Amino acid sequence: FFFITSRDGAVRVWVRVLTHRTARRRLRPTATPSPGLAEASQAQHPRPRARPRRSMPRTIGRVVYMLGALALAASPGGAEEKPAQSVGKLRSSADAAVTEGKLDEAVKLYGQVIRLEPGNERNYYKRFRVYQRQRKYREALNDLNKALEMKPEYKACLAQRARVLRVVGKCEASLADYEKLGKLDPEHKDLGEVPRVRQCAQQSRAAASAQRAGNWRAVVDHLSAAMEVTEAADGMHMERAWAYQQMGELYEAIADYGKVLKIKGDNLDALQNRGACYYTLGEHEQAINHWREGLKRDPEHKGCKDAHKKLRKLMKAHDKGQKAFDGRDYPTAIEKWRSAIAVDPAHKNYVGPTLILISQAAVKGKALEDAADAARESINVLETADAWAQLGDVQVAREQYEEAVRSHGRAVEIDGSDKKFKEKLHKAEVALEQSKKRNYYKDLGVARTATAKEIKKAYRDAALKWHPDKVAEEDREKAEDEFAKIASAYEVLSDPDLRKRYDAGDDPNDQNPAARAEAVASPAASRAASRGAAASTSTAASRGAAAAAASSSTSIS
Repeated sequence: FFFITSRDGAVRVWVRVLTHRTARRRLRPTATPSPGLAEASQAQHPRPRARPRRSMPRTIGRVVYMLGALALAASPGGAEEKPAQSVGKLRSSADAAVTEGKLDEAVKLYGQVIRLEPGNERNYYKRFRVYQRQRKYREALNDLNKALEMKPEYKACLAQRARVLRVVGKCEASLADYEKLGKLDPEHKDLGEVPRVRQCAQQSRAAASAQRAGNWRAVVDHLSAAMEVTEAADGMHMERAWAYQQMGELYEAIADYGKVLKIKGDNLDALQNRGACYYTLGEHEQAINHWREGLKRDPEHKGCKDAHKKLRKLMKAHDKGQKAFDGRDYPTAIEKWRSAIAVDPAHKNYVGPTLILISQAAVKGKALEDAADAARESINVLETADAWAQLGDVQVAREQYEEAVRSHGRAVEIDGSDKKFKEKLHKAEVALEQSKKRNYYKDLGVARTATAKEIKKAYRDAALKWHPDKVAEEDREKAEDEFAKIASAYEVLSDPDLRKRYDAGDDPNDQNPAARAEAVASPAASRAASRGAAASTSTAASRGAAAAAASSSTSIS
């Protein structure tokens, strides 16, 4: 069987073909011999396999019949067609679809009308109106151009093309159409737009001249004035975005490139340049998303491809550094972040913040000098409040309190709106003031950034060293003083609330200034008070520390 479909309809052609199997059935003998006799006869006298007889005239007849059927199916009038809908009915259906707001359907129907009646300029004009409502100005201009090729003096079409050209920012071409319209109909109502369009054309020429001279600010000013009479001028937005990008005003450039992509989503230059702006700002996720979109539309686009490859390499190294930092492998974290910086050392908005991370990793690794160097390097690359604050934190950890106050003060100068910088400055000032008095952190031998675990360990070590029962008789008086000092320091620093008060400049042990002064003046009274404090707050801790360090199981009372 054959089922044949032609251009104009479906035609079923039934053809009976004599197959080889059918021929063999025809050649079978009518009488069937007994099984035994047939087998014996076949064994003694093997007979050649029967071949079907072929009739040449019949075969030729079948071939001719099939070729005729195919020709019949391909011929315009040979098939049983459905009656084609008339042009008038199609046009009426398209008009009704426009009235009902079914614009996609209207475009499809007008397309059928144009295929059946390609020489009628009004068909193109009608479809233009639909494209205009859809804001598909490129397709709209194509239909207007075709209509005017057929009928150059089509005034309504000429007026609409002048208007669309103005909307998309092609003011020179729009002005030329308005001049033609003026010759055809000097009283046409749309000629009132001519002064605005002429101004737009003048500003466009001035912008082009400024662009050749490299005067980007003038380019922005002229294009902004020209775009006051446009609505969807993607070309002008593209040029102004590039001018903003050259001036370093990246957020303005991003906004203009976004308008270009809203008008024409497949503009690969806009995707590449907008991604580059995000990259320069250090917003890597946004950048790579734009370049990926560009590569979806053109996998071999060189600009998007090269930029995407470099950023992927940088992000991969950075993620490895972050993973090492989270795993407390600080040397590896620093190494990976340094390798990420090496991918693009000129990328300031990435290099500066990453050097701050390197400084923080060095602080965690107790490499305070390296931490200070990384913070200073960050300031040299990109001076930010965060970089100065990090340097101030390192200086506090190194007990360089005066330098820390200056660094945090500079951070506040750069960004005084952020409370965290003011809080860091206040803490540095408190640390400076406390450094001139008794310093609990110094008593325990820990940094101001020490964790609770580090403070507890330092206290146990100091308790073992200065416990009165563990020193010689002649050193007992000094040991009692030191033991009382570390006990009172631990009492404050081991309590989160008391430590917070102390870091804010309020010493919990200074509640009675007169008693504190008397204790300082009388060493004996100080020792007595210290013994009481140690007995009440630190006996258990010092007992545990001594038991852990001593080789014997001596208990501390």
